[in-house]
Order: sequence, then C-alpha cells, then structure tokens
Amino acid sequence: MAKAGARVSISGVDNLKKTLRGFDKEIDDSLERAINIAAQTIRTQAIRLISKGARSGVKYTRYLPYRTGIASAQGEPPKSDTGRLVASIDATIDADKMGATVGTNLDYGLFLEVGTSKMRARPWLTPAFELTRPSNIKRFQNVIATASKKAARR
Repeated sequence: MAKAGARVSISGVDNLKKTLRGFDKEIDDSLERAINIAAQTIRTQAIRLISKGARSGVKYTRYLPYRTGIASAQGEPPKSDTGRLVASIDATIDADKMGATVGTNLDYGLFLEVGTSKMRARPWLTPAFELTRPSNIKRFQNVIATASKKAARR
C-alpha cells in the first residue's frame, strides 16, 4: 500500500553523541524537542498548503452535500474538499526520539504528491518541507551551538 511521508532526522547523531558524551540529559532533550518541533512545523505547513491558498484549476460541482469550488491546477497543492487528507496528516516521533515521520496513511496522498499517469502532481508535503527547511535548520544549529558552548566551558 502506497503511503506519502517524509522523514526528519539528524544524520551523524551517533558521532554527535560520542562528542558530547559526559553531558547530562539536557542535550538529548534539546535534540528531541528540536525534532518534535521540526516535524510539527512541517505538518502544520502541509495542512496550511492544502487548506488555504488560491486555486487556478477548473470549477467543479459536487453533490451530497452540494458544493462548488475551484480545483487545484498541476503544481499547486491539492484543494481540500472533504478534509480527509488534512485530518490524516500526522507527525510520528521515532522510538529513539532522534527522528520523525510526517505524512499520511491515505494512498491518494502519495498520488497527489507525485502524480499519476492520468493526473499531474499536486505536491503538498515536499513544499511544506522546503518552506520550513530554513527555520528547522536554524533550530538544529542553535541546539548544536548551545551544546558546543557548554562543552567549551567544561
């Protein structure tokens, strides 16, 4: 079964832990918080992209319940119609708390993200990741800088 998801993790965490050995639990807690915040930030941005924004696709009418709207065009995030995709987007923290997965368990989330032979992509997760990348990188840099300063003082 196809799933749409993205992973947030720190590469080289084992080397970082070796370097910072002897520190109290504070470093691990800071990294865990940074990963959790990064994952939640990506999740929130993905929901915003689907829920808001101008659409330039075709006008449509749906029944049961009756509604009209403008669909997303290729390259735009999908337009929320029933809210099912938005409700399914989740950020799951790994057991070791040093990584996370953001995505959906709905098959069509992947089809929207990458497209199919009959529909061009309506990416929602990759743009969310890219839009949050600068703030997430800064967050991890701050954690590492704080740990480095503490190491220098010891």
